[in-house]
Amino acid sequence: MNPCIGKKLKCLAFREDVDSFPLEKSWKALVLWLEEEKIRYWTGGERKKLREFGEGWETAFVKYCSDVGVKLPEEGKAPRGKAQVLDVVNQLCNVAIQEVYLDAVEEGKIPSTRGAKNGTTKNGTTNGASSSSSSHDHRESPNRKFASCVEPVNQILQDLDLPLLDGQQATDSDILAALKCVLRRVSPEEGPGKEAAAAAASASAAGGGGKG
Repeated sequence: MNPCIGKKLKCLAFREDVDSFPLEKSWKALVLWLEEEKIRYWTGGERKKLREFGEGWETAFVKYCSDVGVKLPEEGKAPRGKAQVLDVVNQLCNVAIQEVYLDAVEEGKIPSTRGAKNGTTKNGTTNGASSSSSSHDHRESPNRKFASCVEPVNQILQDLDLPLLDGQQATDSDILAALKCVLRRVSPEEGPGKEAAAAAASASAAGGGGKG
């Protein structure tokens, strides 16, 4: 298991043992779990297409990625090979984590208040890195076109008492997902719906709303 993805799955309370899960062989089952348990973008009828691992699955998956705003390594094609699978699964984990966060905000479990300065939270602990904190992250410079934005984005995250991005490892997907969390925090009534989010940033994780 890729260490970065493994950490995200643990945060998402993945139903199986993360360390022994055969990701490369069972990634399609993981995709289904993420959609059914965490993301919940498609309706029950649409999800049926992801439950049937036949010849039509990849076509359905390509459509699903388009709907939730996940960028495929090759446009219009399901991932091939370890690197591509890891890239897509990582993006879907980002989508799932953001959905869990947005649910918590909507349910009042996370207060929408300004927090501490200088990287320290209200309880005195230091803000941690985002979901791409592992030095073993499989994605490198090709997915860090927005790396120069990390510092100003972190300043905003710090003001809102949100976890900071890792300046060395944060990918474009992580940066854009962080900006969407900021928008939902400062203007929840105008937070991006999933369709708007996907249209706004094709390489980013999907925004909130529209769950089935």
